[in-house]
Amino acid sequence: MKYPDLTPITKPRRDVGAKFTMAPEMRREAAGADGLPADVFSFAKTLWIFLTGEPLGFDGPYVALSRVGLKNFMPEEYTTTLDVLLTDCTQHDPVERPSIDQVVKRLQEWLKIVDDFQLRNANEWSEFSRACRQLIPMMAETSCAAAKNVDFSLS
Repeated sequence: MKYPDLTPITKPRRDVGAKFTMAPEMRREAAGADGLPADVFSFAKTLWIFLTGEPLGFDGPYVALSRVGLKNFMPEEYTTTLDVLLTDCTQHDPVERPSIDQVVKRLQEWLKIVDDFQLRNANEWSEFSRACRQLIPMMAETSCAAAKNVDFSLS
């Protein structure tokens, strides 16, 4: 952080903070980086550490379907909303990250979902429906491609 009337205690061009929670732009060019998106990135990594109980964060952006996915640590919990939030917050490009106000709103939304069975159920069905809609065109495309290679002649 920069305070105009205080003498800095951190040497110029030095990054400070836990490496596993530090935004990439703070590692590369801390002096020219926007601290707000960097804080969102760091908050997301810190939230992941808190939720998983792991002592260190993960490298790079969050990928829900990888070994760092929350489902691996919280198998009984509804995590999709958090998965999307962590993915958004750890985007490499700081401009692509949500504001901290949006993060708070989305965390509140997740808390409502996990506390309300009906809302959780509706969200899970919505996700299932969306996945099916994405899968069906892919299956149709694969079937059509396979059908092009079939000889339907009677000879």
